[in-house]
Amino acid sequence: MDEERKKLEACGDGLLLACARLYLREKHKDVPYKVHMRLISRMISNQTLAGIAKSEGIRGIEGEKPSDSLEVAIALHYYSHGFQSLRRWLWRLFEKHLDIREEVRRILEPSPEDKLTKQVRGALQMVISQQGGKITGSTLDIATRQIVGQLRNGAEHV
Repeated sequence: MDEERKKLEACGDGLLLACARLYLREKHKDVPYKVHMRLISRMISNQTLAGIAKSEGIRGIEGEKPSDSLEVAIALHYYSHGFQSLRRWLWRLFEKHLDIREEVRRILEPSPEDKLTKQVRGALQMVISQQGGKITGSTLDIATRQIVGQLRNGAEHV
């Protein structure tokens, strides 16, 4: 990534965080403060951003991570259209791609399946990192869902 794109990505990162915080403050006032940090982390994670970028057809330069491409697009939108337009655009993306109520539920009252998913995901990450392999968050999510589904189906047939 060239120097200018790095600067745009850093700017987009900050704008994204500001818009995510404003979104929770304005649209989800009933979410307890103790949940905000974990929820913000999920909203702006590279995994979430990569999923949004792919779904929205946002592509960067060759070799650039999808999450970085989205952050560059955020900065470019800000410079072209201003903060209010950027805020509206990002809030629409949050509403389209995130289920805040479900994320809050998972944080406050994780189901046995949520806990199992977290454990399987952690195990996969550990194995992959030990093997020196490179895998994206979305690929990891797909593998995790498949494993959890197989475990669930196996438990139902026992």
